[in-house]
This record gives sequence, structure tokens and C-alpha cells, in this order.
Amino acid sequence: MRIFIVDDDPVQRLIAGDATDAERDEIREFASGDAFLASRETPDLILLDIEMPGIDGIEACRRFRAGGDERVPVIFISAHDDLETRLTAYAAGGSDFVVKPFASEELGLKIEAARKAAEQQNTLLYRQEMAQQVAFTAMSSMGEQGIVIQFMQESFACTSPEALARALLHACAQYGLSGVLEFRCLDELSCFGSDGPSTPLERSILAHARKLDRVFRFSSQLSVTYPHATLVVKNLPADEALVGRLRDHLALLVQAAEARISALAGDLLRQRQSRAILNSTGELTGVLAHIDAHQEENGLRLIALACDYTTELSRAFVHLGLSEKQEVELGQLAQVIGEKLSQFIDENRKASEQLRTVVGRLRQLGSSH
Repeated sequence: MRIFIVDDDPVQRLIAGDATDAERDEIREFASGDAFLASRETPDLILLDIEMPGIDGIEACRRFRAGGDERVPVIFISAHDDLETRLTAYAAGGSDFVVKPFASEELGLKIEAARKAAEQQNTLLYRQEMAQQVAFTAMSSMGEQGIVIQFMQESFACTSPEALARALLHACAQYGLSGVLEFRCLDELSCFGSDGPSTPLERSILAHARKLDRVFRFSSQLSVTYPHATLVVKNLPADEALVGRLRDHLALLVQAAEARISALAGDLLRQRQSRAILNSTGELTGVLAHIDAHQEENGLRLIALACDYTTELSRAFVHLGLSEKQEVELGQLAQVIGEKLSQFIDENRKASEQLRTVVGRLRQLGSSH
């Protein structure tokens, strides 16, 4: 790649240069934002310091973007890590953000990520242009409220966070807006961007936006946050009256998405519970089979012991010198013990049958969800 390093500190330029691939990349260094803009050249990646004498990095990025090139990734470098600085960098057209002091390895990973993102962006450029044409056509054929109603109707057919995100970002595009979206569904977090996969800077802004008010505006950007959904748009129009209407429309869109993602989370939770029930019933079935086999074996042993006891008792009558009455009583006692043993075995079998019935009901319950 052709990489521009813009920083008034030569040491920082050296550190940033070490993070590049010297064998593959062409590096050009600039000591100020003025020198960078004066070059009038188009790189593949810009590493841009924020605090510089003269034109700072934010203004330099704005002027560069104003020239019409939206595709070149810009990685801002700053000693400040506050939300306002990040939002300002994002609004100026930044793609990523690195906090000073940084290790060359960290910046190297971000450069590689930008390299891959550039390849994906080239592929998505044609699709983006076509989507904008469709969005403008749709905007002319329906009113602002119609976009909200259409999204609500489409959201009911969305069976995944990805499908819901596409529908919501398409609705934003019909207003001429672009931005990023985050859904939080149970323990899963998903980020989506209007221009393709979300960048690290966009994801960090979404993380900050979760902590803001329900609707928060900063310059030309607006965030709408609900428990399961956060939307950040970055290009509000200059017309304040239109911004007021868009604020209401976006809040309704995200509220509808919140309801749908909550429903999807409930469906996912029920599916997990059903799988847990089915797994548990399978385990219970195995345990019951083991218990039944064990009880059957024990029952046969008890019956055999009772028979042996009765036989030995009858043989012992000859040597014990018992009266006829005593022999009858001992025989009846042995008979009673045998009957109780049989009753005990039958009760265990009934308990096993009841447990199997309960397991069957649990299996039907798990399969019905």
C-alpha cells in the first residue's frame, strides 16, 4: 500500500513507519497537515496525528474527505482517549483510532486490518452505489412516516439479528443517513455498518453510546440507545427542522427493532431451554433404565432368599422339636414376609413407571418449543 504518515514529531513518524511492511509498502512522511494537503496525492492509507501546529489532523481529514475521496482509511493517532475526541475523529471521516503511546505491533495489526478492509470496500463499492440509488428512489416514492411503517412490517419477518440490521440500515439509507448499529441478543453482541463491516473506531463509539441518554446528539451525529439495540448515524442534514423529524423517526425505528430483537432473544432462550430439557430427559431415561435393571435384579434375589428361607425353615422343624401350632405360626410368618417383599417390589415398579411417565411429558414439552 501507499501509506502517508502525517505527524509533526519525527520520532512518532519513525515509530509509525516501523509498523508498516517495508518490503511491500511505499511510505511518505509529512511534518504537518498543510504539507499533506499540498501534496494533492491519493494514498491507500493515512496515519494522521491529531495535535499538530497549523492545520490539525481533524481539519486535515475534513478537507481531504471534502475532496471527494471517501474510501481511503484514516487511522487517527492521539494522546487523548475521551469520547468527544473519538466522535470528532469519526465525524471528520476517521476509520480507526490509536492512543499514544502505542507499540508498533499494535499499529501493525491495525494497518493489516485496514489492508483487508480496503479489499472488501472495493468489492462493496458497486453494491453501495446501487443501494444508494435504490434508497433515493424509495425516498421519493413514500413519505417519511411510510419508511417507519414499512420497517415495522418488514421487522416481523426478520428471523435473525443480521436480517433485522439490514432492514433497519436500509430504512436509514432511505432518509439519506448512514451509520452503525449494535444488537445485544442474550450473550451475543453483533455490530453492523451501512458501508460494510464495522470498523474498530465505530465499535468503540457504539460501546460509549450504550452509556449515553436514550437519544443523544453530537454535531452531525445522533445516537439512539435501548437495552438491546444502539444506532449511531453520522451524517445528519443541516436543516434543523428535518433533523427534528428524523430524530423522532429514528427513535421509532430503534424502538421497533428493540421489540423485535427482544422477541428473537426470547425465541433463542426457549430453544436453549428446549435443548436442555431434551438433554436432561435423555439422561433421565438412561438413569431409569439402570434403576429398573438394578431393581429387577434385586427383586429376583429377594424372592430367591425368601424361598430359601422358607425351605430351610421347613427342614429345621424336624430338629427344633416345635409343636404343631408353633410350626404353623412360623410358616405363616415366613409367608407374610414373602408377601411384603412382593409388595415392596411392586411398589418400586410403580414408582419407576410414574417416573417414566414424567420423563415422557418432559420430552414432549421440550419438543413442542
